[in-house]
Amino acid sequence: MLHLIGFVLGIVLKPAAALILIPASIAAGIVWGVYRGLYSYLRAVRYNTDFKPVSFVGDHEPAKRSYFYGNAYKQFLSTVKEAFASNFSALHEADEMRDDITFTRSELHEYFLWPLKLGGLFFVVSATLVVLIAGTALCAACTVFHAVILSLLWGLYSLVLCITSASDRLFLHKNKVWAQCPSYFKRIRLPAFVCRGCSTRFHRELRPNKYGIFRHTCECGAKLGSTYGTGRYRESAYCPYCMTPLTSALSKPFTVNMIGGTESGKTVYLVALYHMLKERVKGLSGDTTLSIPQGYEQRFSDLDRWFKGRVRVPNTVEFTAQTYTLMADHPSLDVKRQLIVYDIAGEAISGSNAAVNMVSLTTCDGLLVMCDPFCSSILCDRVLENGGQLPDHCSDDISVLIDDLVHFFVDLRLIKTGERCTVPIAMIVTKTDVPEVAEVLGEGAVAKAYQNSGGQGDLSQFTDQKCREFLADIGLESALRKLDMQFTNTKLFPVSSMGHGYDDTAFTPQGVCEPFYWLLKEKDKQFFDIM
Repeated sequence: MLHLIGFVLGIVLKPAAALILIPASIAAGIVWGVYRGLYSYLRAVRYNTDFKPVSFVGDHEPAKRSYFYGNAYKQFLSTVKEAFASNFSALHEADEMRDDITFTRSELHEYFLWPLKLGGLFFVVSATLVVLIAGTALCAACTVFHAVILSLLWGLYSLVLCITSASDRLFLHKNKVWAQCPSYFKRIRLPAFVCRGCSTRFHRELRPNKYGIFRHTCECGAKLGSTYGTGRYRESAYCPYCMTPLTSALSKPFTVNMIGGTESGKTVYLVALYHMLKERVKGLSGDTTLSIPQGYEQRFSDLDRWFKGRVRVPNTVEFTAQTYTLMADHPSLDVKRQLIVYDIAGEAISGSNAAVNMVSLTTCDGLLVMCDPFCSSILCDRVLENGGQLPDHCSDDISVLIDDLVHFFVDLRLIKTGERCTVPIAMIVTKTDVPEVAEVLGEGAVAKAYQNSGGQGDLSQFTDQKCREFLADIGLESALRKLDMQFTNTKLFPVSSMGHGYDDTAFTPQGVCEPFYWLLKEKDKQFFDIM
């Protein structure tokens, strides 16, 4: 009976089933083929896109590259390759689906076998054509769309990168931010920063670049700020040339070189200057601070001890520049100030290695040239004639020192032969506490002479002129001519660093800060106004 019913139904329903299954199979094949093309590409995108930064073999920087400068191109090619391969693999899947369509366990199967086979055939043919034509076209269209989106995002990323990099550089340039190496005597715009995560890897390109815009990822996985605003300067900084630890990577340095012969009073002046600067900051209203960086505590402790007068100030013995660094800050300043003074031994100025010893001049913002008036035999004779005793003094010819200075600038290629040097020079006439000098250049003597002259004009210019007249009177006029011929910006200051001869009493400095402040005003008016 069941077979009879099936036979009758088959005769009646087979044509109807065929008419329904054939267009339905074609429609299903088209829909499935389109879906399979889109699915192939989206699936390939999903499994081949990873935005995590990656390391590249051969990179000198121990950081992982950002996506757009790292794996973006490689992952795009992998996506396209896998998408087309997945699309063509759909042909085999369509054949398997045809088997699923024609397979049934019903006893009515034999009566509807040919409509099912016919529908399966049309499904496979339509799906195959769609996969080969529409699926391929869809994958190609997705590839183009993917490439356009990737290019736009890369362009946007690069634009943000350029803007951020330019802003970061503009900040450094505008505020004249440099890191200064105390050993290599170079100013460094971008130091090497040690990773705080592993403490072993040094990043020499910690700025907006291919490793990231706002942050870099160290190979150890730690995130490091790569701009001023994202905390780059919170990392420990080192000189990229000699790997010396740097006092500060975010500051504006003001560097002064003290030049003078042996016994000219350089270190004694430095002792008094440090004390007077401390006292000056204490007397300022506001939040001005003056701090000693780590590693320099002992040097400044010695200066304090010498200032009290109980220990004689020793001569500078190091042939390379002895560095003294202070950090100054105030709320109105964009960046901190790094005050650096190089104390160079008088013996280092002459000899075959003089140019090497004077390499600190490459970062010089101003010069403090010590002129000991007792290098003049005329003044020495006057003191002896008056029954006085000559103080410890420098016997080096100040004219030769000025010539040597110019040679150093030429040898270091800071100026050309025959050019005048533009570095400001404050020439300090020392030992003005000695009576024969004090009667002309002592504070009281200069003030009285200024009043007698009518008190017209600038007092500092009047003092400069008095120093020049005194040096010319003791036979050092040729040194002054050389100074003005070789340098464009010079000024003379009378100074008594100790305020008395060597004894066991504290210093009573006179005129110590004026030369330093004048150099500061020439180079950093904003900080000068605060001080």
